[in-house]
Amino acid sequence: MCYNGIIESTGLFDSDDVAAQENTGFPLLRRTFCRGEDFHEVASSECEGDGMRNRRWRIVGVLAAGLLLAGMPTMVMAESNQGSTVTVDHDAYVDTPQTDEGDSLSDTLPSELAETPADSISSDQGAVLGPDDTQADADGLESSQQPASDSGTASEDIDLLETSLPAPKLAVEAHVSELGWQQAVGSGDVAGTTGKGLGLEALKVSFANALPDGFEDSHIELRGLVRSVGWQDWQEGTAGTTGQSHALEALQVRLSGPIAESFDIWYRVHSAELGWLGWTSNGEMAGTSGYNLDVQAVQIQILPAGSAAPGSIDRPFVAPAVSFSSHIADVGWVNGVSDDQGASILIGSTGQSHHLEAFTLALPELTLAGNGSVTYAAHVSNIGWQSAVADGAIAGTTGRGLPVEAANFKLTGELSNRYDIWYRAHLSNIGWLGWACNGQNVGSVGLSIPVEALEIRIVSKGSAAPGTTTTPLLEVPTLSYAGYSQGAWQSPVTNMGVAGTTGVGAPLEGLTIAYEGVVPGTVSYRAHVSDVGWMNEVSNGASTGVPGQGHQIEAVAISLGGEAQKYFDVWYRVHVEGYGWLGWTCNGQYAGTSKIGFQVEAIQIKVTGKGAPAPGDTSWSYFEYLRYIGWQNPPQYPQVSNQTVVLPSYCTGAFTYVSPSQIPYNATREDCVNAFISRAYDYLGTQYIEPWSTAPGGAVDCSGLVLQCLYATGMDMGWYNPYNHRWLPSQTYNSMNWYRNNTFMPVSVSNIKRGDVVYYSGHIAIYLGGGLIIDSWPRQGVTIQSINSRGRVIGAARPYVD
Repeated sequence: MCYNGIIESTGLFDSDDVAAQENTGFPLLRRTFCRGEDFHEVASSECEGDGMRNRRWRIVGVLAAGLLLAGMPTMVMAESNQGSTVTVDHDAYVDTPQTDEGDSLSDTLPSELAETPADSISSDQGAVLGPDDTQADADGLESSQQPASDSGTASEDIDLLETSLPAPKLAVEAHVSELGWQQAVGSGDVAGTTGKGLGLEALKVSFANALPDGFEDSHIELRGLVRSVGWQDWQEGTAGTTGQSHALEALQVRLSGPIAESFDIWYRVHSAELGWLGWTSNGEMAGTSGYNLDVQAVQIQILPAGSAAPGSIDRPFVAPAVSFSSHIADVGWVNGVSDDQGASILIGSTGQSHHLEAFTLALPELTLAGNGSVTYAAHVSNIGWQSAVADGAIAGTTGRGLPVEAANFKLTGELSNRYDIWYRAHLSNIGWLGWACNGQNVGSVGLSIPVEALEIRIVSKGSAAPGTTTTPLLEVPTLSYAGYSQGAWQSPVTNMGVAGTTGVGAPLEGLTIAYEGVVPGTVSYRAHVSDVGWMNEVSNGASTGVPGQGHQIEAVAISLGGEAQKYFDVWYRVHVEGYGWLGWTCNGQYAGTSKIGFQVEAIQIKVTGKGAPAPGDTSWSYFEYLRYIGWQNPPQYPQVSNQTVVLPSYCTGAFTYVSPSQIPYNATREDCVNAFISRAYDYLGTQYIEPWSTAPGGAVDCSGLVLQCLYATGMDMGWYNPYNHRWLPSQTYNSMNWYRNNTFMPVSVSNIKRGDVVYYSGHIAIYLGGGLIIDSWPRQGVTIQSINSRGRVIGAARPYVD
């Protein structure tokens, strides 16, 4: 004999829960129980016992027997396999009727269900309904006949009606920007804020009460899309960050463990600028991606599996096809989105001379479906290659002024099988390089050339490149160069190595240079050789100069060709006899000397990125006369030179004479003093005419004489010159101008030295030492006199500072 039984219940915990369940019409939960065992979930299993018929109980709900013990309204209906139906009402109890084999109903039901209400028992063939049942309930009852077991005992089934279970309650805590952690709210309540413009930075979700038996190993898991970080990993009960000022932009929530089979978890977010988005459930995304919009509030609740959504499910998650951002020097963050994943994406800027410092890239339409990611890495000045990041995280740096110099991009997972990602770099002072794809590097390495922009395109797998793929990455080419010196070719050197010799006075007679690099290019060069002049240009390892024939190289010129000249500068400098290392020059300009017979003794060469700073000082890299490198006055006083002073162009006519410089290019202070006094001697006997300053034998006044003697040391006095002295009344008495203006370094009269000047009232003289002076005096002209012969000395100064 077997019975098919049905148990119905409207609640589990309290009257409020019961009422709520009755009004929702939530689906009922199925559990299976066996007689002879504790009540627990099984799957149509059979319970066997000595001398006892097999019985299988299947009920829908959790702990149905507990409902009866708790005194809750319950109705049990049973139908024997002879067709008799029994209805049990818990509110009144009678003796249990006998089955047709003599067993009482109490033997076939669990002991907790053994007592039955009198007015609900019937032996009619039709089902007897309880007071809350309908005919539809009766129509849904089915009897089932179980075959006899091998031992010949009958198998008996009792099916218990579906029992509703109220959804577990939640506790939801929100961490809000500027406010911190807020008080926990319950299921369906708003966690966070709206209307205040405050982003939600972190979230905690937990069960508010203990779960029923069988649900103990159940959990709530969360995953957040955090600004400047990207999608986090799944975590139990929490998502987001605190203390980092990073708002959540999107959220995923799911149940795990046994509870996930019986319930759905629903949630929605309030997004900045968009307001409340639609409801979604069970790990789907809620919020936005790619728009930099904060999640400001959330609502979360648990409903029985299959329940209708708590509200509209329209647009729970909003994302463009592509989102990106650029951190540009002197500008800051600039964000962009595109609804066309195949469109050209420009990160950074061009034509503004602003380098790129950091960037992000996300492909929400492609990656959020779980098909893969877009990963990317940046090579940063003074740092090098950083670790790759993905899906909207920041590559590069901010706040440090460090430009990105190179980058790469790659698709992962299924995306890499369906698409190629192409990209190229725009470099400062160079422009766009060639295209590269799928993890190849673009930009420059080792050249200190900032990236200004990156262009990116997503295309179907195997599609042609968007443009030329020539030279996507610049790496420093190698120039190997060797010199012929002291009768032999030396071993080649590279990258600022010294070819030739220094300190031994040996000339460089020959030079070879060879180019090697991933960028196609050549190197061309030529030499200026003594007694020959400039030689024809040669390239790529050929020799320039006249090695072994006693002709010295005096200057060189070097340039790059091919693709290399677009992207690189070649810098070089030479070591010249008597001068040492001259300044750096580049790209075909002359380095060294000519017309003065000075030999080049050594050379250094370095390749840099286009427009990069020179390796060192660039002054005086080439000259055709003896450049002054000797002793010099402090910069606040007039400077000396071996070059003759040239007067301004307005100085024309008779009063423009300038004494030639008489000091060598490497003069000492003593050389300057001697030239100063020697020129004064050249004027002995020259007549005095005020305010003249002409050549010896002409006429000079006192300051006109001193001016011409200063010119003999190449000292340019600027505004004070023979022309102005003659024609400007303010310069008639330059002696007093110099005295009052401290044009020369003042010294005490007691400490005057040979070569100093001595001031009198309205007069100036040159001190010769030994108490003597040389000056130009009215009616005497230029003579040598005692220091005291011109009256009281009012001061002294030193034109050549020691």
